[in-house]
Amino acid sequence: SELGGVGAVIVVPGPWSDADIRYQAEQIVTMKFHNSGCNCVAAQVLVLPQGWTRSGDLMDAIREVIRGLPPRVAYYPGAAERQRALLAAHPDAELFGGGAAPRTLVANLDATNADEYCFREEFFGPILAQTSLPGATPAEYLNNAVRFANEQLRGTLGANILIHPRTERALGAAFDAAIAALRYG
Repeated sequence: SELGGVGAVIVVPGPWSDADIRYQAEQIVTMKFHNSGCNCVAAQVLVLPQGWTRSGDLMDAIREVIRGLPPRVAYYPGAAERQRALLAAHPDAELFGGGAAPRTLVANLDATNADEYCFREEFFGPILAQTSLPGATPAEYLNNAVRFANEQLRGTLGANILIHPRTERALGAAFDAAIAALRYG
């Protein structure tokens, strides 16, 4: 038996520059596609804030980084089968490259769908899913994202929060409380 689960990458809205967007896109892509996604603690679901003006820029940068990746084989047993199951559930998924299990992005998933395949099934392969959550303030959004990760995503091995340093300082104890509430590890 392997460790694993559906790991979240929670992006907290903030004053991100273009350089921040590019840098964090590279980090997100690496969290998912290192070793072709065949890592127990690989990120799987990117959680973005609804209404954040930089969400589209971040998604565009992620696509650009994925396009630039060298070909890799999803060698782990069952990777191609899980990919086919995902594509059956989401035929509109974006494919990058070829092979039995090409790098895949499934964007704009409904966060309220408790039966969403991407929230329940660990891919252990080159598939990144994305959803968005509401929140009028960074603190409200972060609380919603932590609750979503705890209640909707299967497994608790890993989670990531990407936050601008100014936003983290502004949140203060609320950020610490969110980390304490997030079930992972």
